[in-house]
Amino acid sequence: MEVLRAKGKRVMILAHPEMTARELRIAVGPHFYDLRDLERYIARTDRAPEPCMHDKPHAPEPSHHDE
Repeated sequence: MEVLRAKGKRVMILAHPEMTARELRIAVGPHFYDLRDLERYIARTDRAPEPCMHDKPHAPEPSHHDE
């Protein structure tokens, strides 16, 4: 990154903060962008969302009838 800046290049990082080294986030300063903040702009919209666990149908409870 320092070499790029020395050549007059601007450096921006778009990443997930928990997956990016702290030193790198500090070095780039205000030019670190959290992908979670950009999700609404970059997320795919051409497929259905993954189902949530609580949206899945439950298996029916076994019935206990007295015979």
